[in-house]
Amino acid sequence: MPFGSQSAFDTYARNIHTAARSVFSISRSKLNEALSCGYGFRTYASLRAALKQAPLSDATTFDHAVFQSTLAALEDWSKIPVVAVLVEGNAFDIEIEKWPSGPGQRNGPRDLDVSYHIVMNVSNADGQVVQGGQPFTLPVFAETAHDEKFRVDSGHGYRVTDGHSVTRFRKGTQTLRTSLRDGRWGGEAFIYSSAEQQDDLLTLGTIKSAMVRSVLPTTSNRVVCGIYRPDHYDENARRIEITLGTPVLDFLGSSPFHFEIPKMEKRFFVMDDGRSNTEGVGVIVNGSWGAAVNSNGIDEADNPSSLDEVRVRMQIAVEERLSLLGFNSNRR
Repeated sequence: MPFGSQSAFDTYARNIHTAARSVFSISRSKLNEALSCGYGFRTYASLRAALKQAPLSDATTFDHAVFQSTLAALEDWSKIPVVAVLVEGNAFDIEIEKWPSGPGQRNGPRDLDVSYHIVMNVSNADGQVVQGGQPFTLPVFAETAHDEKFRVDSGHGYRVTDGHSVTRFRKGTQTLRTSLRDGRWGGEAFIYSSAEQQDDLLTLGTIKSAMVRSVLPTTSNRVVCGIYRPDHYDENARRIEITLGTPVLDFLGSSPFHFEIPKMEKRFFVMDDGRSNTEGVGVIVNGSWGAAVNSNGIDEADNPSSLDEVRVRMQIAVEERLSLLGFNSNRR
């Protein structure tokens, strides 16, 4: 997206910032720096100076790997998957509507919960609905059912039962795997705690943020990287899956896609094809790649390489390879 002036760039950055800020706090100045680096400038100041002289050339490309790496150095790893999709031009809206109180879903028969209907829609830069590149896992807001003050559940038509099973509190029922369908996801939220019921603003904000963090990254038309824990996995192991978007597959044709697996402290991968990350290369076939990622010799909670870091660094690794192959130039 070449810019004719600093004002045009600032409007573009402001729109991304406004959308991201509805999900989590993020620095506008740090976003400006990362976007500028993505367009090949060392700093936002250097981009401003260049725009004072002339518009950006139509040949200017945006390097998503550079952008994500720069923003990750300035902000939290967990924010990158959402902002990366906003940079692609995707937009979202999420609505939560309160329903009348009814019989408690978890507590005793004399307790009442407060129920809400949730709908999230996602569209691309052209206003067209998007499809989810892979299923996602619903957020859970407590370690046990006893401690659960509120929850989110998926509408029946959005639930995913194929593949690895992920159930609420690992009890084998109530699947947490779900997906976007024709640009839309729908479900319910239930608030059990009387304190949260009386003042639900903060709780609903927490639910909205968690749902956008879960849904939006799956809508990338470039690279989707998801990490989750199937019920049968050890507490120190996770499932990681990478899916390539249709434009990437069209660019690559039928060729397998090789990317370098970054070295991360206390992390060990066992890929679906039986190889480990000691070989240093992942191979995406027919647009998909999967592996088990383990916490190597240390409890997951103590691992210096967080799961958010693993997710983003793997996504960046794929983006770096796409850049080297010329995909970014193809997408001007």
